Amino acid sequence: MKEVVPVLIAMQENKHKDSMHKKEGMKSYFSYADTKSNSISLLLFPKTSFITDSTTADIAEEIREKPCVATIEIIDNDIRINGVRGSLDALKTDLEKQVYCPAEEKLKVMLIYNGGTSYQSYLELKVYLDANDIHCEPLEYFHTVK
Repeated sequence: MKEVVPVLIAMQENKHKDSMHKKEGMKSYFSYADTKSNSISLLLFPKTSFITDSTTADIAEEIREKPCVATIEIIDNDIRINGVRGSLDALKTDLEKQVYCPAEEKLKVMLIYNGGTSYQSYLELKVYLDANDIHCEPLEYFHTVK
């Protein structure tokens, strides 16, 4: 992700610049290799702010204290839900166990990852969240210090 994040930031800045080619309502998508169905798929890429900061541990702790908000960290290719190691297959169940969220509110997740996270792992997580109707906040924390 250390090569991907700067490109994503530049793409978003370019997309939001005024241009004669700019059309209202145009959207950006990630394309990825869907290994389960052996096809190329698309995932909507909303406006995302990438926060680059070496104090991610402090930020994660602060986020975890809020109701209906969880952190999902991808450190290299290891997944942690609110600091507890987990797996992508059990992510929804683990989130429901670990995060209290009243029925009238919707669970939100904050993504945290480092430069060693693969683009494929990042996209697999984004696709999983989208497929399971889990809202991902538009702030993503990217850190280069472990």
